[in-house]
Amino acid sequence: MKNLFFGFLVVLFAINVSGQVTTPDSIKSECKNIIGVDATGLLKQFFNFGSTYYYNYKYMINYRRIIKSSAVRFGFSGDFHNEDENTNDTLNDKYTMNTIYLGLGIEHYCYIGKNLNLYFGADLISNYSIQDRKYSYDSDSYSQHKTETYYYGLSPLFGIVFRLNSRLSISTETSFDIWYYMSKYKNFYTDSEHNSDSKTTGFDTQFNAPTCINFRIKF
Repeated sequence: MKNLFFGFLVVLFAINVSGQVTTPDSIKSECKNIIGVDATGLLKQFFNFGSTYYYNYKYMINYRRIIKSSAVRFGFSGDFHNEDENTNDTLNDKYTMNTIYLGLGIEHYCYIGKNLNLYFGADLISNYSIQDRKYSYDSDSYSQHKTETYYYGLSPLFGIVFRLNSRLSISTETSFDIWYYMSKYKNFYTDSEHNSDSKTTGFDTQFNAPTCINFRIKF
């Protein structure tokens, strides 16, 4: 993935050399909206960067509303996973894991070239995840283990945007998440002897490296 990010920067530098103009992009006064999608997985289908794995950026889809040299931004991502397995026709294992990630914030642009812009800002972030596993031993007995986690926090960010034309651009971004979280755990057994419920709270942090490429469309 380091090779992906390095290659991205090389392309930006090579194309930007021909136009070192420090005036803002005039299209920003005409197009006030930007839709962005994480395009890293698609790019890896066409280019070999030495790895079949990449880290998904926390926003698979994002929207920006430009206000002068700044923008209000909203990001969304979700992951939904279900498994159902039978073993010897007696043990039924059902597993579900769902996650929703939301971000709302603001960013400010620094126009350093005709095709190259920098931006910085911060998001208010929220994340909800649930994991639920149920083992059915027979028609009358089963166990269930469920975890729900809520995250709320702040995410300072810094990014770079390279303009392909007046409507299209690509970008990459780094951020640092500061979370408050609350997790609820539930263990249930049909015999009820070992049932339990618990809760934990605390703070956590996460650094998001600039390893993903975002494809952006202005309209």
